[in-house]
This record gives sequence, C-alpha cells and structure tokens, in this order.
Amino acid sequence: MSPAEAITQHLGVAGAAGGALFVAFVCAAILAYGRTRDRGTVGELDGLRRNALQIGLWVTPTLLVIGLFLTGLRGYVSAAVPPGDALQIAAKVENDRWSFDYGGGVVAEDALRVPAERPVHLTIRSEAQPTRLAVAALHLDLDARPGAEASAWWIPGALAELPVMCSTCALAPPNIVVMPAFDFDKWREDADGGKLPPAEYGRKLYARSQCQTCHSLDGTVVTGPSFKGIFGKKETLGDGSEVLVDAAYVTESILDPGAKVVRGFQPLMPSFRGQLNDKQIAALVAFVEAQKP
Repeated sequence: MSPAEAITQHLGVAGAAGGALFVAFVCAAILAYGRTRDRGTVGELDGLRRNALQIGLWVTPTLLVIGLFLTGLRGYVSAAVPPGDALQIAAKVENDRWSFDYGGGVVAEDALRVPAERPVHLTIRSEAQPTRLAVAALHLDLDARPGAEASAWWIPGALAELPVMCSTCALAPPNIVVMPAFDFDKWREDADGGKLPPAEYGRKLYARSQCQTCHSLDGTVVTGPSFKGIFGKKETLGDGSEVLVDAAYVTESILDPGAKVVRGFQPLMPSFRGQLNDKQIAALVAFVEAQKP
C-alpha cells in the first residue's frame, strides 16, 4: 500500500464512521424533540433536557471534527515516517546515470530491486539538476533538487516490473523490479560478494564491519586480540579457564562477544546477532582460520 492510499483509507473509514454517528445523533434528537412536542409545546420543554440537546448539537460535530483530524494526522504520520525495519535504498542521479545504494557496498545500476511484502524507504538525491521521479503504479511523485533530498516509503505488493518516469532526465531511470524476498536476499548476498570463496568473502565482511579497528592481522594488539595465528590456539579467559579458538568459539564471539572474553581485554565488542546471516558468519570464520602465523 502506498502512503497516499494509506491516508485515503484512514480518512475514508473515519469519515464514514463519523458521518454515520452524526446522522444517528441528529435522528435521535429529532425523535426526542417530536416526543416532547406530543406532550406539550416547545416552551414547556424541561430546561435541563433542552440544554442537553443544544450542547449535544454543538459538541458532537466538534468531537467528530477532532476525531477526523486525529485520524488524518495518524495516517499522515504513518505515511511520512517509515518503519524502523524498512529497507534503506539511496538513489542518486548524476549526468543522467542512476545508481541505487543498498548499503554495505551493494550498488546497482541496471534496476531498482525491492523485496515483496517488505517496507522499502527510498531516498533520491540529485547531484546537478532537479529530478522529478514518478511511479504511477505506486502513486509516488518525488521532486529532488541539488542540495535537497526527496524520500518516500511503501510496501511492494505483487511481483512485477514497474516503469519509472523522470520528466527532467534525458535518459529514463531503470525500472523497479519487485522480487520474492528469498530471491532478493540471494541477489543482495551475491552482489555483496557471496559468490566469492568463503575466506575472500570473509575478508570483505571484515573490512565492511570495521573489524580492523579492534582486531589486527599482523599481530598488533589493539582493543581486541589479533587474528594472526589465533585459530587453533588455546586462549586464557578472564576467569582463568582456557578455550580453543575454533569455529564454534569464533561464531560465539560474533553473536555473544561477552560470553568468553580473553584475559587482558575488556568486553567492548558489540554483538552482530541479526546483522550477519549464517553464510556471512561462516565466511568470517574461514577468514580468521586463514590468518596463518
């Protein structure tokens, strides 16, 4: 569902409910007024009941307007603020050449690939000329100017290839390709270097995850132990026990770095649980193993 459709749906439901409630109140007021006339003249109305009716005729529309405003505001905020787990994609156009940055070194130019049924947050930046991008199927119309960004988020639905129009570009931008989530994850992994041998892929992840800031490859001791020749050795932990640096230990250190800390070091390493999949963790293990003395 696109942001525009979300707002329209919120307002439509709220308007229908509010209208029905107001009509029901007016009908009830008319019936109450008619019954009172049957018992006497209008001037004989009980003061309290008359005041309650007048207050109701003022308060009810006011509450309905406030309710519609809050409902519309909720729809607007929902449409304007992407979910925290949305896929972040930064689109850039320079000299009519488009590129889509997925983070982690994954950049595509042939198409904007997105996973089906997952929220996507697209940000567009133009380096030189104003760029107006439109996707009719998604009701998206973004206007990016040099020095300013335009962004929108949506949840891709059915698998499709959606044409993208740019009224200010000499060359049409690549289409949006909605892929099954599994296929998208595999494509992104391959684009990230997943087709490389495990140790080489692990080297790329080592650099991308900034592991070098704490773990050197030349034996230099910094915040954490050096990876040089560490695989297959026994290390002494803070409690005096020993642990063999093998695949299980390296994996545990990636997911739960505070579980077994080598003596002389502080538990400062953050957990990468949820940030690395099994294949990436196995590649890092292979990379550490490849660091011979």
